[in-house]
Amino acid sequence: MHPAQRLWCDGAISDKTIPLDCGIDGVVSASYLLKASDPRVAVERLTNYDVAVGSDHAGLALKSQIIEHLKQQGKRVRDIGLYHKEFVEADAEYTDYPHYAHAVANEVSDREGVHLKHAQYGIVVCGSGQGSAMAANKVPRIRAALCRTEWDAEMARKHNDANVLTLGERCTSVEDAYKIVDVFLKTEFEGGRHQRRVEKIE
Repeated sequence: MHPAQRLWCDGAISDKTIPLDCGIDGVVSASYLLKASDPRVAVERLTNYDVAVGSDHAGLALKSQIIEHLKQQGKRVRDIGLYHKEFVEADAEYTDYPHYAHAVANEVSDREGVHLKHAQYGIVVCGSGQGSAMAANKVPRIRAALCRTEWDAEMARKHNDANVLTLGERCTSVEDAYKIVDVFLKTEFEGGRHQRRVEKIE
């Protein structure tokens, strides 16, 4: 039985419970179950989510905790990887932070003709958060901010319209990370004079 069918039988079908990787059968089912007359609407609901989260080997533990924290708030989250620390021994190069920073940034970027924006925001966790910020900012239309405090997160959103948050597992407690993430996601960009300045970044 397809996961979407199982969820339907359990009475739990919605755009929040259909798996993000359900495939074409799930999309066809979803177009009916979600009352979407156009399958493209179902595709949009299945592929768009609130936050894309990724990490290298040094940020895996904190990333997993952040994902659970966001899910408890009802956020739609996509885990971009790394998934298991065993991968570090199997292929160390593949676990380097630029891979996951770029992957998360590409989920958030809305650059025309190149990539479709799937997530409103991105979060990347590595050892310090610095390398991930540098890597994510190489992707066009991404404004990644390394935040150590709630004030950092608030200003990154209010004044800089940051769309990717980076964190360092080795220098940020779980409790502080939760607070930083919450502030980052709830704070609105102020626009105004800050809009002019942000436009000069590109």
